[in-house]
Amino acid sequence: MNRWKPGSHGGTYGGNALACAASEATIRVLQEEKLVENSARFGKKLMDRLNSLKESNQCIGDVRGLGLMVGVEFVVPGGRIPDGKKAKAIQKSCLDDGLLLLTCGTDENVIRWIPPLIINENHLEEALNIFEHALKVTANSWLCGYKWETLLLNPKEIVSMNELYLFFFKKR
Repeated sequence: MNRWKPGSHGGTYGGNALACAASEATIRVLQEEKLVENSARFGKKLMDRLNSLKESNQCIGDVRGLGLMVGVEFVVPGGRIPDGKKAKAIQKSCLDDGLLLLTCGTDENVIRWIPPLIINENHLEEALNIFEHALKVTANSWLCGYKWETLLLNPKEIVSMNELYLFFFKKR
């Protein structure tokens, strides 16, 4: 660079010694602390437990992800209709119990798990227990904000639980 005339090259996008040193240090930490392996190991535990919860909770439409970045999609039970209100209710319940989760997706119906790469067994178990508790306490949250009179005025529209869900969902 000593040969270049001032102003002949510039930009903030180019590599520099500080950025290279930071990158090298980051890679070293990832390797020495086995953070990629930790992510794979605890990511599998996270996926397994969330898929287990999916089996007993019809409001979970899908669990997907890789490593520790996992999404839990919420739907109106019995169908594929996105349920952003349910995701928000679960997120709030988790936050009230000390677990910070984010919602995402076009319909805000996906809860995104992105714990730190340094997570340990105890922290993951505590987080999953809080999430499971939130599923239980919000089990009937799809009825929030609706009056039973609405249902009683149109009883002929509803012949199954699935149609009951759809009835309320359409009225939102």
